Amino acid sequence: GGIPILVAACKSGTAKLKELAVTLIGRLNKDHPRIQRLVVEADGTLALLELIRSGTPLQKELASTTLGTLVVGHRENQTEAALGGAISELLMLARHGTNVVHVDHRPLCAAVRGEILAVEQHRPRGCQKCAAMTALGCLVGCHSDNQQQALDAGAAPLVLQVLMTSSTPQQKAAAAKLVAALCERNLGVQSALGSAGIIPPLLKMVESGSELEQEAASRALAALCAGHSGNRQLIASGGGTTAVDDLSKSAHPSKGAASLARLQIRPKFHELSSPRLTRAPVPVEHSPLHYLM
Repeated sequence: GGIPILVAACKSGTAKLKELAVTLIGRLNKDHPRIQRLVVEADGTLALLELIRSGTPLQKELASTTLGTLVVGHRENQTEAALGGAISELLMLARHGTNVVHVDHRPLCAAVRGEILAVEQHRPRGCQKCAAMTALGCLVGCHSDNQQQALDAGAAPLVLQVLMTSSTPQQKAAAAKLVAALCERNLGVQSALGSAGIIPPLLKMVESGSELEQEAASRALAALCAGHSGNRQLIASGGGTTAVDDLSKSAHPSKGAASLARLQIRPKFHELSSPRLTRAPVPVEHSPLHYLM
């Protein structure tokens, strides 16, 4: 019974109470499908979208992060959030949001059904743009309709701009993770992103980016070329095979992701003999949904 109370606080509480309620919802529903569904049934999606549209800067970031936990791995919630306009709202925030990292280590307390709950208000994890791109990745991951809708709404130019112009590793990594989620198990989106010029900046990140960038870019390349010979050729022609091989053989913390990319870049016999394959068989444990949040 506490979920409706928290959703109501998101709608009509004070600014601090809204921040606390959003944070609590995010903590409660993460990796918990039943609570994820209860939040949606209590109109939690609409409350979060309203904060993303018109909340304070911190509320927008917190609401984006919580929306990601609400839909990740939950197809029904993904569908309903997209129908409610979440894709366009998150793309708007990813384009025009702030680059400021909001940090406040003061604990917030609130009474829910007589119990006093204390939650660290916010940890420094990025910015509005990072939060929006991460939430969008959760919204489209393994959901072909949402992937196509995001692509049609301009996700490709957005991530390309971030990958090429952003000066922060966090934003570039968030964009690379979004690329992986957009094209996961979707050859049509893989083709569109490859044609949009996404691969060269990802290769540059693998070659000379930070640890955070290298891991995210390696996973994005793995998703882009899984079952897609055209993207494999683009990677090879850009020198990506050597860069990924070198990273996968090093002692670098990103070698695991690079090894995954290396396996996907190299063509597989069953794919060469099955040109009609429309979905790449990516193991569940390597899904972007398992490292987006």
